[in-house]
Amino acid sequence: MLSGSGLALGLYALTSGPREGWASVSILATGLGGLALLAAFVVHELRTTDPLLDLRLFSNRLFRSCNLTLTFTFAAFLAVLFAVPLYLQQARGYSAWESGLTTFPEALGVLTASQLLSGRYYARVGPRRLILAGLLTLAVVAATLSTVDGTT
Repeated sequence: MLSGSGLALGLYALTSGPREGWASVSILATGLGGLALLAAFVVHELRTTDPLLDLRLFSNRLFRSCNLTLTFTFAAFLAVLFAVPLYLQQARGYSAWESGLTTFPEALGVLTASQLLSGRYYARVGPRRLILAGLLTLAVVAATLSTVDGTT
């Protein structure tokens, strides 16, 4: 109840803030209420003997660093999934259909890499090399996408 309510209030504040104004009483109340409920959730989970979400795992340096890396990696990945179709439709004038057909091969690449290649090479090269290869690939793609302009 604490996490669900806290996340719902926080999400409402973040999505309605630009429309209603960040200094609006309703936005401040729901945002602060959501943060308070999430803080109460953290306190409850740390005190419970059998927690729903074991937050003590974040005291492990390897677990914490892997989760932070994964968070930023997926943020970059999702930004590309959002920005490329938006660029194609807004800047280049593509229809939604054309934009979808243009970006569809990305889904095939993700499917191939995540299901076929990583499963095949995991036992041979181990997780660290696979993660490093994925992060390097993401860096190359991000560097390439940074050169996109109105004439690309």
